[in-house]
Amino acid sequence: MNEEKELELKRIWERMARTLSPEEVVFGPPGKKWSRSKDFETFNDLRFFLGTTEKDVILDLGCGPLARCEVQFGLTGNSIVGVDISRTTLRKANAIIRKSGLKTTVEFVQADAEYLPFKDDTFDVALSIGVISHLPSMKSVKRALRQVRKTLKLGGKVYITWLLNLYSLWCIQEAIKFSLIGPDREQHLKFRGLPAINNVFIESKLRILRIRYGILFWKLVIFFPHLPAFVQRRIKTVVNAINRFHEKHTLLSFFSRSFEVTAQKTNVGFDLRAKINSFYEPPY
Repeated sequence: MNEEKELELKRIWERMARTLSPEEVVFGPPGKKWSRSKDFETFNDLRFFLGTTEKDVILDLGCGPLARCEVQFGLTGNSIVGVDISRTTLRKANAIIRKSGLKTTVEFVQADAEYLPFKDDTFDVALSIGVISHLPSMKSVKRALRQVRKTLKLGGKVYITWLLNLYSLWCIQEAIKFSLIGPDREQHLKFRGLPAINNVFIESKLRILRIRYGILFWKLVIFFPHLPAFVQRRIKTVVNAINRFHEKHTLLSFFSRSFEVTAQKTNVGFDLRAKINSFYEPPY
């Protein structure tokens, strides 16, 4: 990252950390309804999905002021290092960890994602939840992923959630909102469907194990909260059918709202094309 962009990124996140609530920083204004108990369920699923054990040393790239990963993985005895570019964010995250009594298993480091101050082969697992999309360019993303690869042990996994797909209707909605009222937070970095995701990971020398993605209909029922239960069940059945069709036809990935990617540091060749597995709601 060049010096000017790096300074601007630091200013943005420092300003947000100082002026917004932690929930607004993480989820965007207005602050999303959120609870640690919901996080417990979400991260239990993530632990099972990644096959992590309590012996794994974890890197959280872009930990945020809520220290969500640090709390949940710290509770299971994992050693976890949270990295963020904002000093104010780290101070708030550290205060949460002190209150949680997890200080012996959690550490925080202020660092740029494109230059991680860790030795090679340090971590078993790396996480980056809703963060990669905030980097200033695709070149920045590739450099950050190469840094993650360098710090992972051989066979280590990296799990990333990625917004915002250029072709999705959700992206168009966001673009219209930004043009009318201005961004409520920094602009997301856009990508162009599954081929773009594949290229980023191939160039970063990380072998994709799994990609899952969400579509426009993933939370359709929230627009009809007062409908009778049997109608909501019927809507969910239709939505699930659309999702299954969507998963089997990778061309439709161009219209996905978001992607969840699991990749691995390996010495073998890289898949030129990732397989699409089951639909999954990213944990943010």
